Amino acid sequence: MARPCSFDRAAVLDATVDQFWTTGYTATSTDDLCACADLSRSSLYNSFGGKRDVYLASLQRYIDERVADRERTLQRPESGRDLLRATLRKVIGIQYADPSHRVCFGIHACVELGTSDPQIGKVLADNATAFDRTIEQILTRGIDDGSIAPTDAHALARVIHAALDGLQVRARITKSRKHIEADIDTLMRLIP
Repeated sequence: MARPCSFDRAAVLDATVDQFWTTGYTATSTDDLCACADLSRSSLYNSFGGKRDVYLASLQRYIDERVADRERTLQRPESGRDLLRATLRKVIGIQYADPSHRVCFGIHACVELGTSDPQIGKVLADNATAFDRTIEQILTRGIDDGSIAPTDAHALARVIHAALDGLQVRARITKSRKHIEADIDTLMRLIP
């Protein structure tokens, strides 16, 4: 009979998320994972499987955290327009809080593995669709409360999400958060 895990799985996944997010899948070695998780190679493999399995578990951990955050966002009482602006600024704020301005782990994963690994690609596509739906819900709230003019919320949500992804990539090389926030303000002015 296998021994039960004697470590905090969530803490280990938080550490491996950080490792993969910082160095990427390809450049992360099993030794890196063992070191960041403070686990032996056998414990890591017995608990998660191989490196790809650790990556998938880490990616899912990251996504689960983002989904929970999005659900909390939708509970906020602001108008749809104000909530959308706050959501966009929050994403950029998280990025600028990181010393290296890391782009979202999901974007990082899309660029590195999104087309080369169908399972990872599906996880990422499903997450992108879920975030599109969150933005669509915010836009619909704005349409309902009058802060956003009637529009195709579904189509606009996809465009806003794509613009936000682009802003995150740009923020990676832009030292001034004010420039990116000005871009967010411009994006908000484009919304009817």
